[in-house]
Amino acid sequence: MPTFSIMIADFLFLQAALPFGADFSPQNWEICRRIIEDLAEKLFHDTSLRSKHRQYLDRINFAPDLRQHVPAAVPAKPCSQRKGVLDEQGRPLPTPHRLFVDDDIYADRFDVDRMEQAIAASIEAIFILLGVSGKHAGVTSPSRPLPSHPNRA
Repeated sequence: MPTFSIMIADFLFLQAALPFGADFSPQNWEICRRIIEDLAEKLFHDTSLRSKHRQYLDRINFAPDLRQHVPAAVPAKPCSQRKGVLDEQGRPLPTPHRLFVDDDIYADRFDVDRMEQAIAASIEAIFILLGVSGKHAGVTSPSRPLPSHPNRA
């Protein structure tokens, strides 16, 4: 049995599951995964995305006290791998996204607005890359161009 997928003629056949204990995406999804992760982080500062994807965000049930009580943060010292959550000017960095196939995994501080912003950015990134399915008729494709990449002219 081949690993992950088979391409025959113009058809791509994907297995429905990975080997037990796998912690990486199938090779044919790896490019999509990386693009969605990067694009979601680049889209993080677009605050219009929360209202654009409100129909999805309203389906999430956060704990009732999440908006009222913000626990004190314990400052951590940066290391070579974890540089912190603020940029050089002290502004919060975009939430990092880590995808496993189609599951977006991210953690952020105790803040509903930031979590909604991260989720909205990931929804937009997926819709930009893969398109909006027919069952999401109320959502339109992005009307603005993709964010520019610093290595492109």
